[in-house]
Amino acid sequence: FVTVDGALTEAVRRAAAGESVLLFLDEIFRLAERVAETLLTFLVPRGADYVLRTRRPAEGGGWETLRCPVAHLHIVAAANLGPVPPLGAFWSRLHVMRLQWTPAAAAETASAILRAYGIDDEGGAAAGTWARAMGESRALFAAGRLQAPLDFRVLERACRHAPDTSRGAVLRFARDVIPDQLTQWHPDTGDVMPASVEAAKQVARILA
Repeated sequence: FVTVDGALTEAVRRAAAGESVLLFLDEIFRLAERVAETLLTFLVPRGADYVLRTRRPAEGGGWETLRCPVAHLHIVAAANLGPVPPLGAFWSRLHVMRLQWTPAAAAETASAILRAYGIDDEGGAAAGTWARAMGESRALFAAGRLQAPLDFRVLERACRHAPDTSRGAVLRFARDVIPDQLTQWHPDTGDVMPASVEAAKQVARILA
């Protein structure tokens, strides 16, 4: 049997050796219960050190215990806020910084995605259009008319699968999948909800 370090153990081990380490934890509020319990204990420093017990046997018996200076290990966590509130113990241990959605930030992200896939969007017209569609979908989702708001993965798929690399082709590909992607369905039959179909088409028309 071989004991392999996980990401947290590797980060602490390297920080204990004197490296300056940045550990990024995505979707921190969706961790499995056992992982969350371990992390909650770890996030309370003992003096100036983080302390972690690993799964490796220690000399003399027991389990290996690592200590690293807090100053050497920097932890950044990210999560989407949804209907289920985060665990209070996590919330109180984090220095919370909220990143508010804005059309300008959405356009910047869309522009970066288009560039990454070699899509010509000189002047940012496609990115701005995408941001407007996303904003409309968020408003309709908040009003209970869509199953989900538009997200950047739809744009990424459009960049990968559009018939050519023109911005028009990319937006049209995204437009055509929006009704299936965002529309609500009946919980018993799975049939689409007509009012939600119209709301999804309202978003799609922005990309036309």
